[in-house]
Formats: sequence, structure tokens, C-alpha cells
Amino acid sequence: MLGSVASLYVRGVGVGGPGFDRDYARSRVALPTYAFQRERFWLDLSAPATPGVEPEAVPGAEPEAVLLSEVDALTDPVLAPALKNLMATSNDDGVMTINRRVIARFVFFTADRKAGFFLNRKGVSIVASVYLGADVGFEGALRELDAYASAGGFELTVFSKEDGDKGSIYRKLGFTTTPIGVWQSIDDLRSFTLQGRTSRTLRSKVNSYRNLGDVSTVDYVVGRDPGIDGTIVALMDDWIVRKGKKAPFESFLKEEILAGRLDRRYRLFLIRRAAVIDAVILLSPVEAKTGWVMDLEFYRADMPSGALEFGITSIFEILKAEGSFYYGLGPTFGTQLGAHANADPDVLELLRMFHDRNIMNGDGNFVFKKKFSPSTVQFYVCRRHGSGTDDVPQVLTMLADPDVETTPVASRANGSARTTGSRHRSRAGSDPGPRRRSGPAAGRRADRSGERRRGLRARARPRGRPAIPSRPSHLRQVVLPAAAYVETIIAASRIGFGVTRPDVSRARAACGG
Repeated sequence: MLGSVASLYVRGVGVGGPGFDRDYARSRVALPTYAFQRERFWLDLSAPATPGVEPEAVPGAEPEAVLLSEVDALTDPVLAPALKNLMATSNDDGVMTINRRVIARFVFFTADRKAGFFLNRKGVSIVASVYLGADVGFEGALRELDAYASAGGFELTVFSKEDGDKGSIYRKLGFTTTPIGVWQSIDDLRSFTLQGRTSRTLRSKVNSYRNLGDVSTVDYVVGRDPGIDGTIVALMDDWIVRKGKKAPFESFLKEEILAGRLDRRYRLFLIRRAAVIDAVILLSPVEAKTGWVMDLEFYRADMPSGALEFGITSIFEILKAEGSFYYGLGPTFGTQLGAHANADPDVLELLRMFHDRNIMNGDGNFVFKKKFSPSTVQFYVCRRHGSGTDDVPQVLTMLADPDVETTPVASRANGSARTTGSRHRSRAGSDPGPRRRSGPAAGRRADRSGERRRGLRARARPRGRPAIPSRPSHLRQVVLPAAAYVETIIAASRIGFGVTRPDVSRARAACGG
């Protein structure tokens, strides 16, 4: 009937609205008076839009960089293809990792959409952790991101491994490069062997697990067996409880596994002893290298010695048979903090203090990975010269606490913030000028001697958080997600030292240094 009335109306027949509607109960409602995110939704009849094509630039206008959430980018008809192409061609191991998807949920595109960064933003800090694009475009992309941060009043921090000319580019653009750890990888699995003197320790570990009998490493597809899916999640829950720390990826990953919809680009390997699953290793793809990065690992509290070593070396053989020869072991924070000519001395001293007091000490993880004879490069925290250490706690906590605002601030010109929905642009090419500036922790147990150190350990644990239990001796050197212990770092710097700004001299004094 409604269709018939509509047809009559468009042909000029008068329709009595009140009479038509009188048999229905109606009431007035108040519509919102705010500006609906300040976005226009009126049709622009003067310039019809073509799906998948960005509007032509206004004559004389400069090109603009853009920052938006990854979710919004992947639903944008223009930016989605650009982002997928950058992710497929990027050499950075962190592009597809589960942790990256949780703690770096925004993407920055350069004006030409040929490069960018995965990053996070909180308060006045922007932390970029993954570069997207060809090496030749890195300098230009860093310039644009720095200009964006400067225009918005943000402090920019970039985590970056030593790679090609990047070190000289950071120095050229006025950034310090302070060692915060190392990045380890096996660049060609065809050269890996368990034979020889250098592999003696690793070979012994692998054989100790193999000798238990009926052990295997299984390439498992989520959703194939709901019972196994539940076991994997239970193993994850138990692992997180034992560590006594919030895992940023927990909710997301558990939901994906239990629903049987984990992206098939990820791979789960089960290290089994008969019907018992001792450990689970999740690999993330590195498409540009036709390889994989070891993303996450979970294991039983009573996992036998050598289980992880057996599982990892078995995975090597599986990947080699498939023609995949790159295997990233990822970053290890809080280790190999040697002197560096371009380091920020205050930041380096603070990181060394964290290391010495076992707050962020990755020596155990470094030793564990070293058994696989990987290549090792320095991993840096890069910041503008003169940035100081005021926002270092916030920068570090952003690696562990992804629950930040979902809409970035676009500009803070003249001291006031301006937002324009979920997408934000800044002029490219402006000169920003100079400005003021989980991790793995499986090493030796902290020295508890002395009242002062005991007090620091007690204060460093946030109220309501359980202490990290000690582990069996054969589990002291394991690979842990980088974000797992960052909350302890923040507690130590903000609570244990009794200062908002982690002043290095006062921090060392508080630790008995």
C-alpha cells in the first residue's frame, strides 16, 4: 500500500497525511542538536564523486599527509589498497604481528600514499613502531611524520632497528638513536644446522626433549578442533596468570581462536608430548621476505626442558621444506646497552638503570635466542635532540597499554586541540625545527638484599597486581612478548622514584646507585 501511495504522490495526486496516519500512535521526539562529528553528508551535485578516486586537489593547495585508525584505513576505498600494498611490500618484521595490531592501531600515510608508519598516540606522545614503504622513501616519510608531530605539538618517538642508511638519516634530521635492545633473526634458514660445536648447547636441549618419546611439532589450523582451541586458550590464560601481568593481545587473540576465525595468514604450532600440549608458538608472516617472525609463545608451567628449542628447530625444518627461509626472532629490550655516539645520554642512563635493577633486563632472552646463531643488530629508541626524559614513562607504557583515545588529535595550534573526526591531515614539507624530547624480562632474579631494594620492588608492583612467581630453572631463559613487563617500568619510574619526571640522578639515588 505504501508503494501505491508513493506512486500516486509522485504523479501529482494529493495525499492526506494526517488521515493516512491517524490509526497509528505517534509521539514527538527531540533530535540531537550537536553537529554530528562536524562532517557534511549533503550530496555535492556540482562535483559527483567517483568511487575509489580521491577528489582532485584544490589548485595551489599543498598535498597533505593523513593519520587515521587502521580500521578506518581498511574501509576507505582509496587508502585500503594503498595500505594493503605497503603491508605486503614492507621489510619490517612487525607489520602483521599480533602485538603490533593491538599497540600500534593507527596508520600515518605520506602525502603521496607511498610510505607511512604504524603508530600509537597518547596525550602529547606519538610512538611509531613500524615503517611502511621502500627504503628509498624512509627519509621523506620521517620528515613528513616529524612535520605532522611538530604541527600538532606532539613529541615524536620512533623505535627502529639498525638497517641500511637509517642511522645516518636519523642523525641528519636531528634525532638521537639510543640503544634500547637488539633485533635478532635468522636470515637464511638453509644455513642453520644443529651440528658442530657452536650448536652444542642447543642440540643438547633438543635431544633432552626428543628423548622423552612420542614428541612432535604440529602445524595446527584454528577451528579444526574446538577441544584443541579451548586447550590453547586455557594454556594462554594460565601463562598470563603465572606472569602476573596484563597482556595487551589477550582479549583479541582469545576471541579469534575460540570463534575459529584467526586470520589464516597466521600459523599456530603445537609442541606435543603424546596427547599433552606443552607449548604453542604463533608465527606472523613477513610477506616481503617470504618468511615469518616468532610472534607469541605460551607454555605449561611444568613444560619439560628443551620443549621450546625442539619446537623452534622443528619449525625451521617445516619452513625450509616449504621454501621459506627467513625467521625473525624479534626485538629483545633491555640488553646490550653499550655506548653509542648518537645516543641521548640521559635516556641511555635511565635504560641502564632499569637494566641494572632488573626492571627491564632482557639478558636472559638474548642468551636464549643466541643459541640459534642469529644475526643481531642494534635496536634504537629515536627522539629529537633535546627532548629530555619528561615523557619517557608515557612512551614506554604505550607499549603495554593500548587503551588510548580512538580519535587522534589533529592539531594543537595556539595551544588548543582541534579534532575533525577520525581522519586528520597536516601540511607536508614544513620545517618543524628543533624541539624540547614488553619488554622481555627473563634474566636473573633481582637482588633482594637491602631494605632500599626491597622497598623498590614492593612499590614497583601496582596495587592489586600479583607478584611475578619464580620459574623452574630450565624456564629462566625464554622468549617473552616485549610488552609484558612495561607496567613494572612505569611503576618504578613514577611511584618508586616519587617523581613524575624520571630524573636520572634522583632515580639512581632511590635505587641505591
